[in-house]
Amino acid sequence: MKQYLSLKEKAKDCVLLFRLGDFYELFFEDAIECAPLLQIALTTRDGEIPMCGIPYHSLENYLPKLLNAGKKIALAEQMEEPGKGGIVRREIVQVLTPGLSIEEEERVLACLYYSEENWWLAFLNIGARKLKLIKFKEREELQDFIQNEPVKELLFPEGLKIEEIIPKRISINCLPSDYFNFHIAKEEILKTLKVQSLRGLNMEDGFIPSLGALFRYVKETLKEPPKTFGEIEIIYEESEVLPPSTLRNLEIFKTLEGERKEAFFNFFDKTLTPMGRRTLKEWMEHPLKEKKEILKRQEVVSFFLENKNVLKNLQNILKNTPDIPKILGKLELGREHPREVLSLGQAVFKLKEINNLFSGDIPSLLLEILDDLKDVPEEILEVRKILKEDIPFLYKEGNFIKNGVSKELDDLRDLKNNSSKAIFEFEKREREKLKIPTLKIKYNKVFGYFIEVSKGQVEKVPENYIRKQTLVNAERYYTPQIKELEERIKGAEEKIIEIELKIYEQLREKIKEKIPYLLNFSNALGKLDSLLSMSKVAEEEGFTLPQISEERELKIIEGWHPVVSKLVPLPFVPNDCILNAQKEQIMIITGPNMGGKSTYLRQVGLICLLAQIGSFVPAKEASVPIFDHIFTRVGSADFLYRGESTFMVEMIEMARILRSATDKSLILIDEVGRGTSTFDGLSIAWATVEYLHNVEGKRGLTLFATHYHELTNLERELERVINRTFAVKEYKEKIIFLHKLIEGAADRSYGIEVARLAGIPDGAIERAKEILKVLEKADLLKDRNIKKTKFEQLFLFEPSSPVLEEIKNLKIEELTPLEALNLIAKWKKEI
Repeated sequence: MKQYLSLKEKAKDCVLLFRLGDFYELFFEDAIECAPLLQIALTTRDGEIPMCGIPYHSLENYLPKLLNAGKKIALAEQMEEPGKGGIVRREIVQVLTPGLSIEEEERVLACLYYSEENWWLAFLNIGARKLKLIKFKEREELQDFIQNEPVKELLFPEGLKIEEIIPKRISINCLPSDYFNFHIAKEEILKTLKVQSLRGLNMEDGFIPSLGALFRYVKETLKEPPKTFGEIEIIYEESEVLPPSTLRNLEIFKTLEGERKEAFFNFFDKTLTPMGRRTLKEWMEHPLKEKKEILKRQEVVSFFLENKNVLKNLQNILKNTPDIPKILGKLELGREHPREVLSLGQAVFKLKEINNLFSGDIPSLLLEILDDLKDVPEEILEVRKILKEDIPFLYKEGNFIKNGVSKELDDLRDLKNNSSKAIFEFEKREREKLKIPTLKIKYNKVFGYFIEVSKGQVEKVPENYIRKQTLVNAERYYTPQIKELEERIKGAEEKIIEIELKIYEQLREKIKEKIPYLLNFSNALGKLDSLLSMSKVAEEEGFTLPQISEERELKIIEGWHPVVSKLVPLPFVPNDCILNAQKEQIMIITGPNMGGKSTYLRQVGLICLLAQIGSFVPAKEASVPIFDHIFTRVGSADFLYRGESTFMVEMIEMARILRSATDKSLILIDEVGRGTSTFDGLSIAWATVEYLHNVEGKRGLTLFATHYHELTNLERELERVINRTFAVKEYKEKIIFLHKLIEGAADRSYGIEVARLAGIPDGAIERAKEILKVLEKADLLKDRNIKKTKFEQLFLFEPSSPVLEEIKNLKIEELTPLEALNLIAKWKKEI
């Protein structure tokens, strides 16, 4: 317990898993706190000390439970074999944190720094070996990113107040300010990446404190951190095509309700490997901006669709491929099992055959990928020659290296086998010689090999048998001959295990030297799998190849939403979308609730996104320009956890769109202004359309869905605005949604009919109709030209108020409390 307490003192902020034989034990407060989390029994040691424990070979099953609860974990291992006298020495060999675990794919560590009115974020997924550097100009953008990414742990400097913007599910860790010192951080980066200068990284200075602090934290925490940070891909995301709000609003990775099953990515992902899934996800998050790169991916997808046999054979080869980066991460940290190393060798051996499937003209991008899958180092292929197929779980007890790998090992195995055979031949001889049919030679860890004779046969035992133990029904003996054979077997077993572990360690070191190659190999596999997945979707769903336009013109003929079309019981109605910078820049879309406006906006956004990652698209025909951003304001999601209403979130997103939009943007807006009063909402919506139409440099192609029918007047006022509506059919005082986009504007919203469909009682429906008639007669907006109408807005002070002027010129720091109260009384009287 003294040893335990001294180690606990070194890891005060951690749960200490203390190795005792076949168990990791937890004591005192750690045990009380973690037993319920691990769902194991809480007991006591010596009747006083609270304790609980987990089998050491089941560690991988229990770690995620503690990490998900936000715990840091210190692993204290036995550093020497027991039984050599004295207490076994133990040391903390590794610290695991919620953001630094390779047990689960989606575990991310982020490090945040604030300077020069920007937020600088270093973002590390150690399992996938991906590093991103991201700069945010606004706090809201940072909030959106962290809310939508699998950040499990966030580092930040002392003095930076961030708790209010960080979700409670994230473990936060405040670091001393010297971690973020510019010069110290820079040196840390140079050492970690093994470079002489940072110029080649094209990295802004603002990233240096956050990246340096992250590297230092990782090194200090993991004790033996990965040595291949230099191979990790660095992505800069200052101006992404898809802001986090668009990923959320288009329901790419999860629906607005938080469901993943019905999200677009779940439908689109047909990958067969963990690397492919991660790559496809990255492609969705980071659409391309270069036409040449888009066409290269399109060319590969087309190639696979034309060569179905190649596509099928590749899919068969890729099946059951393990997570290569995850295995490499475990290998570097010394946390792998030989079974995983074997699966790595088997996978690489199988995957190297991919090149043999191709001949003739091959697309350039595919050639690049195949080139990275060639020339597999012999060290990787040795794995299959060295490790047995059926490796025991407790491999440190031996019997996992193949015969023929080491002559010394083979000789020792023969010695062991022959000695064991000699023991059982001795048993047979003694039975026959002494005429004791019940004589048996047995083994246990306490006595080793011994002869057991039943009580009724003891008189036949010769004098050279030495008594070892007396039982109720039998006596146990040994002989010098048995002890000699036992020593030979025991010595051979110990030597066998020693040699096997030495061979395995040599194999590990050889593979670790090839990690840069294997990461390159893994990245190439991810790209290949992603392209195969896009080909499979295109084939199964009847997607078409989009043209990538040089003009600012979007043309989609008979497009559909690939997920909604699967979920709705009725046939999905496809629709066109034609926008261009010259005549049809902004489309005002009206129509009833449930008519299809939101689905239409999302499907247009998805089609443009798919075109820009090089995929085929769900349409009969499509011509898509390259957008610098795809902005969305779709749906309503309250951010109550940070004290913001639906309307505030709506306005924040609209402000971001209007500030950041360019002529090359796609802008999808649904129901702006509905979170406030009718007049305010209409005013904001009207001004937004005018802004996107009139302000130079902000004239992106825009779909603007609205319930404000007054906005349809803008078609007459603004030259590049067009009206479209979703058709309905009225039949016997009921409505039928046709879900077809047609020219023109809706004359009413049909909200009461939708309420009837939702099950509102008939009495309430009839009363609503009566109220609607009264309101329509009194409609102040009816038949008015808003462009010439002046709306009154309630202001606290008139713009030219004397009170306002007095406040502006007031020197607050010179006022006494009494003078301030007198001024307030004076202003109240004047107002």
